[in-house]
Amino acid sequence: MKLLLLVLMLIACAGCGSGDDNNHGYGFEFDVQGASGLRLRYSGAVAPGGTVATMISDPVFYERIFAEVEACMAMTAPAPFVIIVKHGELDGGVAGHHFSDPQLIVVDVTYILTNRSSVLRHEIIHYLLDINTGDPDPNHSSAVFAECS
Repeated sequence: MKLLLLVLMLIACAGCGSGDDNNHGYGFEFDVQGASGLRLRYSGAVAPGGTVATMISDPVFYERIFAEVEACMAMTAPAPFVIIVKHGELDGGVAGHHFSDPQLIVVDVTYILTNRSSVLRHEIIHYLLDINTGDPDPNHSSAVFAECS
C-alpha cells in the first residue's frame, strides 16, 4: 500500500516545478564548472581539442568578467550558467541572449573568440538585473548597460 501511495505521489508531482524543463531548448548539460559555481558549455560551438577550444573553455575567464560586472553594478548573484554556441545559431542573428526561469546566458562563439567581452558583459547585466530586481530590462533603459558593458 505504501509503495502504491509513493508511486501515485511521484506521478502527481511529475509535472510539478517551475520554469522550463528543457532550459529554453538548451538542456542542462555543461562541460566545466568554475570555482565560483559558474557552469560553462562550449562543446557545441567548437570541435574538441585544439586552440579554439582552449581559448573558450576556461571558466576563469567567464568568472573574471562576471566579477567585474558585479563590482561595476554593485550587485551580486550566484554564478550563472553560460552556453557558448556556434556562430549564427541564435535566433534573429543576435550576439547573445539572457533567458529567465531558469536563468541562462547564451553567447555566440564569435564574440568570445574576437575578444569582444562586451557581449558577455551585456548579458550578465540582464542576468544581474533580473536576479536583483526581477526586471532584466529588455529595453536597456538602465544606465548600467553603458557603464558596465
